[in-house]
Amino acid sequence: MSKVAVKCAPKESINWSKTSTDLKFIKSFQVFTKSQGWRIVVSGGYGLDILLGQITRTHNDVDIIIYGQDHREVILPKITNFLSSSIQRATLEITKNDFMVVIDLHSPGLGANIYYVQTSENPFTNLNKIIKQNGEAITNTEKRFPGPVEGLLGDIHIDVQNPHTHLADILFKQRTLTHKPTHDQDIANLRQITDTARVDEILSLS
Repeated sequence: MSKVAVKCAPKESINWSKTSTDLKFIKSFQVFTKSQGWRIVVSGGYGLDILLGQITRTHNDVDIIIYGQDHREVILPKITNFLSSSIQRATLEITKNDFMVVIDLHSPGLGANIYYVQTSENPFTNLNKIIKQNGEAITNTEKRFPGPVEGLLGDIHIDVQNPHTHLADILFKQRTLTHKPTHDQDIANLRQITDTARVDEILSLS
């Protein structure tokens, strides 16, 4: 990605200990998911920072989407076992909805929201064909869900959420949910690397 004038929080205000813990978790989780044949995409604040190539602020949690062809009932115990064995005093809250399994992880110094999306084809080549919880197969359009992009931060080389989707998500939340001051910084950075017309198109399809 070409260099942009990144808006950052003051370095002394960033919790570097927590950031280091979060980044180590992302790396270890990437190794684990690759061993299972799953593709992961980092979204949220860390997704943006990895795309920008630098830490811009302290993040509350890590947001990761897992894409795989395995049924949810197969992947759920594998994810649970990995998290329980790799993170001390981990507390897992597991919820199911129509599209994915959500695992909320609360541990000292680390929080993670991990979503699973089942794909009908190889997730490394096609993320648009999704199998819902009831078994229904649907196809997401590239206009509504632009594909992830590659990001690099230090020695972490990983797929991250498309910046057009990220900005559209934040703008939608700003309209419908409580305003988050941390979003203002993310919006300022995203506006430098997105096409406004593309974002408007995504929002119109929401």
